[in-house]
Amino acid sequence: MRKYSQGSVQKYRGEWRAVLSYQEDGVQHRITRGTGVKCYPKKDDNRGKQTAERILRDWRDEVILEAASNADTVTSNDPFIEFCKRYARSRYRIVKDSTFRGYITEIRRLTGTELGKTPICNVEQEAILKHESDLIANGLSTTSAVHHHAFMAAVFKAAAANRKISYNPMATMKSPKARSKPINSLTIEGRARVLELLRDRIPDEFSVAVIIALMTGMRRGEICALRWTDIDAENRIISVNHNLAQTINGGYELSSPKDPGRRDSIRTIPFGERLAYVLAKRKTAMAQTRALLDFKWDPGLYVVGNALTKKPYSPDLLSRDWRCFAKSNGLYGTQATYPVFHDLRHTFATLAIKEKVIDIKALSEILGHKDAAMTLNIYADALEDAKRSGMEKIDALMA
Repeated sequence: MRKYSQGSVQKYRGEWRAVLSYQEDGVQHRITRGTGVKCYPKKDDNRGKQTAERILRDWRDEVILEAASNADTVTSNDPFIEFCKRYARSRYRIVKDSTFRGYITEIRRLTGTELGKTPICNVEQEAILKHESDLIANGLSTTSAVHHHAFMAAVFKAAAANRKISYNPMATMKSPKARSKPINSLTIEGRARVLELLRDRIPDEFSVAVIIALMTGMRRGEICALRWTDIDAENRIISVNHNLAQTINGGYELSSPKDPGRRDSIRTIPFGERLAYVLAKRKTAMAQTRALLDFKWDPGLYVVGNALTKKPYSPDLLSRDWRCFAKSNGLYGTQATYPVFHDLRHTFATLAIKEKVIDIKALSEILGHKDAAMTLNIYADALEDAKRSGMEKIDALMA
């Protein structure tokens, strides 16, 4: 079996290059791969190195999984982690990059553990429970523990289906229960303040992205993937057809919207006059920018992307820009902490529920949830406030 080094990154012809070595049959081998990350000639200038090292780690995982896939078929006496690697590799071309990155994370959590080293035929429920308890005791969140449990259960199910094991120890095991995090949405006053602060910045890409999030509840990646062809200005309808999802190598690519409950949340969202005004200003500004260089209008441009290069607004950059904006303006959410960009989606939903302007079924479809129950579970606190407010009005009427 090949033994791979941890690898390193080196400067080579203007970019960082990933270097990996391995031993096979007593012979040392060396393989390299470009990362696409620019480097600078000065010896002590390490800009881009961390990004290149992240790409190296992901590439190393791919190489190891590829080797595991090409190796002899695993047997019931092989360690559990070998089954995990083979399972991940078998689904490499099937699942989204984000899902596959999740597999890599779960495999890392098993690497070096007693459970990972145990032959799959000898794994018992007690060992799995201890493994999960140890992870949580060492700081793993309950949400991450749920994902880890689901990955291991899928591996055991596949092993049982392929008749590698006669007994599936996880068949009757329940997943750890995830604790829901309180929603850190903006208050009505906070939302109004954000819109006031952005008024003079319209139509720059940041302000338009924030306003779309507040007025539609769209996810970060969906906003960054939005093109002008997805907007029906006459009927005021946004078609959410794509999501800008992170790839294994750290870049971004267009994919279908997030799929809660294993269904793509491709959907349409109506919008009102205020958002129509903001979008019209953004479109005019982009057209004027292109006209300066005698470029024709391109309806395939990203709404919050670069008008000239046709590149989208990076979701990570959008989050960083929002974080800086929130901190510099002293914006706090309902949990007394700085809101992240995703909290703008929560703000939209919470406001819709509390003000009773959209019923739960319609709100669920706008948000791209699998059903109304999912919306109810996430925004239970907002519903409690809405119920209290409604009962107080009933009380006043009865008086």
